[in-house]
Amino acid sequence: MATFNSTTFGEISGRHGGAVAAKTKNNGNILRVYKAPSNPNTGKQIAQRTKFAFVLAYLSCMRELFKYSFKGKGGFDTAVSYAFKNAVTGSVGNWSMDLSKLVVSVGSENVYISGTHTATLQSGTTVKVVWYTGNIHYNPADSAKPDDVVSVVFFNEDLREAMLYEPEVARIDGTLEAELPDNWAGGKAHGWMYYSRANRSSNSNSVYLGEVQL
Repeated sequence: MATFNSTTFGEISGRHGGAVAAKTKNNGNILRVYKAPSNPNTGKQIAQRTKFAFVLAYLSCMRELFKYSFKGKGGFDTAVSYAFKNAVTGSVGNWSMDLSKLVVSVGSENVYISGTHTATLQSGTTVKVVWYTGNIHYNPADSAKPDDVVSVVFFNEDLREAMLYEPEVARIDGTLEAELPDNWAGGKAHGWMYYSRANRSSNSNSVYLGEVQL
């Protein structure tokens, strides 16, 4: 219990009105103004906690995928951080995820990604992905290399299922076709893609391909 020695009042301890007696290391006994504990359940704090819980629950089905696509960049924790800051919309009790702003890979500026990238349904559950190749150069110092490896991520929001597709396709090819799971038929698939160096030493940032109705 705190105490206060005073030649006028003698020894004082504990709280007294709007002050609290306290003993410090350097200044001996002092009286300080009492301040009620702050409320840990303010509206802003509740919003932050529920928003974070929403992101964790929403992205949990992609935990293993993010360990791979964010390899060397913090894995699942990095994915959660980016989503929390950039992709969540709504308010307490009504949070939602803007998948067009979801990041599935954070990479190096040395692996450049630019231009138009699209995904369109071919037939059944076959999706065609097309990307920009106009920035490819053959100088070893350039950031867009013809032999960069292409990776595509697809996500079925209703089923909470995700798949990583890594065909033997290079940036110079400009297109690929991916066969999505049969049980996704009739649903919607969101897509992203990113590039990696041929030796997988570094990735690019991801780019959103859009939503495809299967």
